[in-house]
Amino acid sequence: MKILIAIASYGEKNDDYLNTLLQSLREIPYKKDIIVQSNIEKKLGDDIQCLVDLPNTDPRSLVFAHRQLFIDNLNNYDLFLYTENDILITQQNIEAFIETSKMLPENQVLGFVRYEVNQKNEILLTDIHYSYHWIAKSVQGVQSKIFAQFNNKHSACYLLTQSQLSTAIKSGNYNNFPRISGAGGILEAASADPFIDCGLEKVICLSDIDRFLVQHLPNNYIDKWGLNMKELKPQIEAMTEIANGDLVNTTLLENQTKLLIRSFDKKYLNNCDQTVLKKIGSGRRKILSVGCGDGSTEEKLVQMGHDVTAIPLDSIIAAVAKDKGIEVITPDLERSLNDLSSRKFDYILFLETLHYVPEPEIYLQKFLDILKKNGTILATFMNTSTDRYCQLMNSDIVNFAIAENRNKCDTINDKFEFSGFNFINDRHAINNWFTNTGLNVNQIIYYPLSWKGRVMSIFSSQQAFSKATMFMIVTRFKT
Repeated sequence: MKILIAIASYGEKNDDYLNTLLQSLREIPYKKDIIVQSNIEKKLGDDIQCLVDLPNTDPRSLVFAHRQLFIDNLNNYDLFLYTENDILITQQNIEAFIETSKMLPENQVLGFVRYEVNQKNEILLTDIHYSYHWIAKSVQGVQSKIFAQFNNKHSACYLLTQSQLSTAIKSGNYNNFPRISGAGGILEAASADPFIDCGLEKVICLSDIDRFLVQHLPNNYIDKWGLNMKELKPQIEAMTEIANGDLVNTTLLENQTKLLIRSFDKKYLNNCDQTVLKKIGSGRRKILSVGCGDGSTEEKLVQMGHDVTAIPLDSIIAAVAKDKGIEVITPDLERSLNDLSSRKFDYILFLETLHYVPEPEIYLQKFLDILKKNGTILATFMNTSTDRYCQLMNSDIVNFAIAENRNKCDTINDKFEFSGFNFINDRHAINNWFTNTGLNVNQIIYYPLSWKGRVMSIFSSQQAFSKATMFMIVTRFKT
């Protein structure tokens, strides 16, 4: 067994992490050549080769320098490891890859999940946050082990066998650099592209996930996001049930747009929406949440005394919501509506859900039979007319998406089949979704607003709309 290891290391900032990584790699008991690719000379020891190899004047292009190196050495090594200089790859990771790869077809590549360690010495899986999630339809059981794809392909490293690298090279896309792809920006694409454009699928071994965790040494994200192992456990249990045929692998809707930028995707892991809690208040009402993720808002409603039922995004995230005391049902629209046909609800919630259905009016209409006569529908939306979203729409990544799909439609804003997203640029048009289905818009709440925005909202709802990043529409049946 012989391994070629390429490490991207720009400048000197991460040299302490680089040295930690090199020490770990030296301990791997296989023949190996370790090459650090940098924009400057580095003295790292006689056993480490440093190549000053910046493909072009863009500093970010360094993360693609390993591609040609791997191509040139395809026939000289058995395994090819690429990593950024702050990811700690261990002997355990390499051995887990070698042992478990034998169970899978050649086009399925075992991937790694990054973690960081907080001050309590707890592991947080920082690759798992916001809209990133396990793909229910990908769950499979092989020789008593459970595998699944995760829709965040970026982990700042990857490991390929010689055969897998050959497949990637033959695709014709492996050495197309630097570029933007479904992974996002250039830096993310370096470790994700092989699993997007090159004929390979990245899968995670859930049964032995501890062996496939790699530490992100700087702890940059520890205070921003991440899932702890306790929160991951119910998701792994749900995927085991899917693999055994005890849970469905359907999804309620597609949360990921075609715009190649995360800010437009529906979140699986949410912050609690305090505006929703305030609007509903405490009591004992029957509430249905459509498109529920991890149930952060719904959990608080349960704690406030309400009976909360949820149609989850999928059976995997449903396990997290269920652990919070929320009744979850099948993540299938027609089946759920059939199961709920004999029940009536005081509130039906669509929390940032109607962005992701192709025909919102028809979607809303399906729920009117289970709304009480004096019941209320609350729907929240991202306000995509704000400066922030306008800037995102003009970003390189979205422009790339437009260019890739140039022939599919004339404009991005009014073609759901192209973007996978309903843009909210005109609040009156959104009002029509509800009024056309026999509902009356009783209130529109804009939030969050600065003190200046709140003052402006007193005099002009249009001013409030232009400043709020979110808004809520409160509707009831017309009288």
